[in-house]
Amino acid sequence: MPLPAPQDEFRHFAQQVCITGRLVPLKGHRYAIEAVHLLKDRFPGLGLVIVGTGPAEQELKSQVQALGLGAQVAFAGFSTQVLSYMQASDVVAIPSEGEGFGLVALEAMAVARPVVAFDVPALNEIVAHGHTGLLAPQVSAQDLSEALARLLSDPALAQRMGLAGQERGAERFSQQRHVEGLASWYAQALPSAAAVSGK
Repeated sequence: MPLPAPQDEFRHFAQQVCITGRLVPLKGHRYAIEAVHLLKDRFPGLGLVIVGTGPAEQELKSQVQALGLGAQVAFAGFSTQVLSYMQASDVVAIPSEGEGFGLVALEAMAVARPVVAFDVPALNEIVAHGHTGLLAPQVSAQDLSEALARLLSDPALAQRMGLAGQERGAERFSQQRHVEGLASWYAQALPSAAAVSGK
């Protein structure tokens, strides 16, 4: 289905939630679609932009059609402008049932957008609940919708969390911090290795 007429190139709804990533079941897009269905009457201007492609695309589009959400959910397809979509949104949702690392959360934090995710590894190691975003306690559309509603109903809170996430990302997950940590690990590991080998 086509994107609604944009307010700008990347913002298409008065209140916009963005999901980015490959369209596969593990990423949990279906929970976000159901959450929008639960919230659409409370937030008439709410819309979900799904950025990405993948094997679950047709199934997700069928879910949107079945729920009558053609005006609330838009599929943007593949894009190299992921950060622009995030920055143009109010909240970045990451409804994955699990993540190996959670790069999308770091990207959202880099552009000062609050994250709503499930309380699963490794997202619960990156998102500071109540500080840089919200972690829904159970993997369900209901819990996800409640977390989204909290931020959508309080834009000032969403902004504070976004800025806190940007600060946390710069402090804990920057490239410089990674390099320094790796260098420190090698400095500790190499003498130990040398001692074991007798050199």
